[in-house]
Amino acid sequence: ARCRSTGRPRAYAPRDYRRHAVSDHRLCHYPRERAGVAPLTLALLVLAAVLLDLGVSGNVVLGQRLIYALGEAERSRLNAIYMATFFVGGALGSALGAWAYVSGGWLAASLLGSLMPACALLVLWLADPAPAPGSREAEPG
Repeated sequence: ARCRSTGRPRAYAPRDYRRHAVSDHRLCHYPRERAGVAPLTLALLVLAAVLLDLGVSGNVVLGQRLIYALGEAERSRLNAIYMATFFVGGALGSALGAWAYVSGGWLAASLLGSLMPACALLVLWLADPAPAPGSREAEPG
């Protein structure tokens, strides 16, 4: 199928493009100079997914390493709480991310994705106060 205004072939036109939300103008006026950007974008997306998976896996391994260093009674309870919290956090993050994307597009999803770790760091900072001014930490050795 060709564009009515330019006569050029439509870029990425579905067979029945009138059913889709993509306009005829957008299908036939896709800039040809940006056509080479798609492979780089896909490669960066795959790299980001691999790095994210490595980070999550590393976090789970380090968390469970600390849990398994405890006694057996504490270990089973803490491991159950840890895995349940991990699951609930992932489900909540997925739901909020989808809602942010539908509501505000990539900008809202990116802002939410930046805000959630910032809030976690704030909670960590507030929950782990600095030592009192007169106290000295035990020195290694």
